[in-house]
Amino acid sequence: LFWASSIRSAFPSYPLAALFRGHHRKRLSTFDDKEIVVCTRQLANETSSDPARTTSGRKRRPPRPRMARVPYQFTDDEEDTRRNIRNVILCTKSYQAERAIQDIQARLDPSGLRIILLCNGALDAREKLEKTLQSTLSDLEIVMGTTTHGVVHETATLNETHEECDDDMFHLLHVGIGKTYIGSGKTCTKSMAKLFDQSGLNASSLEKTEMEVLCWKKLAANCICNPLTALYDVPNGKLKDIPGFLSLRAQVVDEISRIGIALNPELQDDLSREALDDFVEQVIQANLQNKSSMYYDVKRGVQTEVDSLNGFVAQKSLEMGFPSAHANEELLGKIKEITA
Repeated sequence: LFWASSIRSAFPSYPLAALFRGHHRKRLSTFDDKEIVVCTRQLANETSSDPARTTSGRKRRPPRPRMARVPYQFTDDEEDTRRNIRNVILCTKSYQAERAIQDIQARLDPSGLRIILLCNGALDAREKLEKTLQSTLSDLEIVMGTTTHGVVHETATLNETHEECDDDMFHLLHVGIGKTYIGSGKTCTKSMAKLFDQSGLNASSLEKTEMEVLCWKKLAANCICNPLTALYDVPNGKLKDIPGFLSLRAQVVDEISRIGIALNPELQDDLSREALDDFVEQVIQANLQNKSSMYYDVKRGVQTEVDSLNGFVAQKSLEMGFPSAHANEELLGKIKEITA
């Protein structure tokens, strides 16, 4: 919804639709004209320890909410038999990506489909989607994307203080102002990056190899920040206080680096342990007050993306004949234990 509402806020008549699974019908029945109202509040991307004041000590101004009306459809709408979907921006949880595309497969344009992957665990999701779809779609293009914007459903944070949020609209909280990158592809992905950028998402396009590097770097950051913020109930800025954090971080990064280099030997310098670790530190410093999506998933008692992050690293290590990825396996096991 963040992507759709950002675009519709900047371009109110832009032709898009948010796709929902059928179980959302009851809640969405309160909206008229097949449009939902999305309210997004933005928090300044400050590093101050006091969220009520800026780094200079001044009192923050109340965030100004942004409203947008977003058309929506259901993935199981049997009345819509048009095969006219040519572009899909996939922002689901990584474990939902394959199912999401299968749910709308009958509505995909057989002459060509472009999927822009914007989810954690995108490397794992890409591998699964390619195996599922390449045999049935003659012209499939999966474009990798990544973002450092941090967004949560505002109710996820409000519920921590036992407050309630009205259900007459979708409330989003933009907790981390970041950047968005879209990889190059056969079709014109630069125009999509331009659309995102004009919608306030600070977006740009990257060459395919640059995007590949960024995806592996993002995997490294996710494999560290996601499970550890969830396990220790801390924001990114407190990770350094976890006993043995730097050693564990080095092990996780090393296990990811060897897989990335083996699959992309021409990117050896870009995917070195030092390069990945530098990126992880940048992400932590840019999001000191933020907690990961896995943190909120654990709090809500819902499935996490750990299988597509640390689990992906452990599985690829096994498949490629490397020594066991002990650090990633350990984090995988601990998340599984607290969510069992």
